[in-house]
Amino acid sequence: QTNLRFFAKNADGVAEESINSETYTIDTIDPIIGAISAPIEGSLLAGTQVITWSSSDVNRFTSSIVFISMADASITVVDTLDKGEYSWDTSALRDGAYQIRLTSKDAAGNSSQAIQTTKPVVVDNTAPNISLLAPTGGESISGDFSITWTTNDQNPDQVEFVLLGDSANPVAMTPLAITNDDGSFVWSTSLTASGVY
Repeated sequence: QTNLRFFAKNADGVAEESINSETYTIDTIDPIIGAISAPIEGSLLAGTQVITWSSSDVNRFTSSIVFISMADASITVVDTLDKGEYSWDTSALRDGAYQIRLTSKDAAGNSSQAIQTTKPVVVDNTAPNISLLAPTGGESISGDFSITWTTNDQNPDQVEFVLLGDSANPVAMTPLAITNDDGSFVWSTSLTASGVY
């Protein structure tokens, strides 16, 4: 801290200190900011995610988080207190890839940045649509039967199959399989009791 004192001098050379002397802080040091620790670069994200980072400064400071769309270079800016974390509602952005850039600024206007540069994170809040190709319904099947389907999701993951009985063969919703979303699955029907499903 620096004490700034004011003096006034008249034509006779008499000086007097102002009663309005003040104490000021001189700060020319940028905040120290570490890498963005979460989310991990290249992550697939949905819903609310927590962005975390480390930073320090001798004076009070704030942060600006910038989401840069890799599709059209548009930016979305969020200002927040620099508490080392921010709860990010990813549904506020369109699905797609984003680079995250964080700027910490102290009370004197000094700033530092942290940028995710290796791989962008990918926001995906859209549920996939699935169309069953086989079986089509009504047929009798036995042995090993190939269930086939199509999905229109940009980030395919898994498909879950369940069996539901009809009024003549009431059964609870029974998981049949969880498999990769690659468009086909071989169902060994011999492991399933005969009936209408």
